[in-house]
Amino acid sequence: KRGIVISGSTYTSLMNACANSPFPQDGLTRATGLRELMKEKGHDPNERTYHAMIKAFGRCRDLELAFSVVDEMLERKKMVSNATYNFLLQACAADKEAGFRHAVMVWRKMLSQKIKPTIYSYNLLLRCARDCNVGDISVFQEDLQKMVVPPQKVNQASDRRSQ
Repeated sequence: KRGIVISGSTYTSLMNACANSPFPQDGLTRATGLRELMKEKGHDPNERTYHAMIKAFGRCRDLELAFSVVDEMLERKKMVSNATYNFLLQACAADKEAGFRHAVMVWRKMLSQKIKPTIYSYNLLLRCARDCNVGDISVFQEDLQKMVVPPQKVNQASDRRSQ
């Protein structure tokens, strides 16, 4: 509006301010608006700005949007690092209802990408285990089963039991 040229670090700082808002709904509204503004202006965020977005959406309790930011990073060929996964784990910790289930999925994805967890990653996972629930227990058990036993082996095992 005032003819000010906004740099990437300005967007990052504003996203961090949204993440630190004492009013999560207001922070979410502002972060979402800021993300839309970045798209309108054709700004291509760098990894730090993406991390600030994940942090903002996670702390403002929109886990789905935090995950969609990571999907966007992958689409735009941005590097997904240990820091990216740590911000996702922080987002999971904000979801007290099903955060642990999401954290387990994030952890598995991180390991499958050959990204080595740090002590901070382990602490975040433990925080999710301590502070969060798994959500619908049947969905959690189903997710765990998929991780432990490949789908074809699950089908073969259930076929053998029914005979």
